[in-house]
Amino acid sequence: MIGLVDVGSTELFVSTVGTGPALLLISGATGTADDWTAVARMLADGITVVTYERPRWSRGRGASTTISLAQQADDAAGLLRVLHLAPAVVVGHGEGGSVACELVAHHPKLVRLAVVCEADATYVPDVDRLRASGVPMAVVGCEPNGDDGPGATDALLAASAGANRWSGPGGPAGLLTRLDAFVAVLRGIVHDGGRS
Repeated sequence: MIGLVDVGSTELFVSTVGTGPALLLISGATGTADDWTAVARMLADGITVVTYERPRWSRGRGASTTISLAQQADDAAGLLRVLHLAPAVVVGHGEGGSVACELVAHHPKLVRLAVVCEADATYVPDVDRLRASGVPMAVVGCEPNGDDGPGATDALLAASAGANRWSGPGGPAGLLTRLDAFVAVLRGIVHDGGRS
């Protein structure tokens, strides 16, 4: 399915492929649903992969340049509800990772597991609220005290204490440079919570 989906507060441009457990992919910064096309195609066998465009950067209706992360998380929650895909594994890249954290913090029953890739430099999550959600979290492609901003990754790692932290050749950032490795990790996360 490709098209507009009414989530209550706005209409989002959405693409879904595959069947099976749900995986919601959230792009970073000015990203679009198209950013995940290769990943979605590689995962479509056995997984329902959903990509969408956040209202701020969307082909949808009701786009705004002032939408908050909390509202973007509410929109993602609305999408999961309308598509009847909750609880889903949620993966967010960069600013999309911030939206994923807000989704966990405000709508934990809709998220089975959250993965934050290359944390947004300006976002520091509410660690206590994330921990209280009970949703397992993972951090991919981020280094503590690295280039991803003051405290962002440290706070995410603290919030996901005890959760897995995936990396690949060349350290955590190396995983994101090899699409096949990243897809293999996502497949494992969706099917068994990343225990493999």
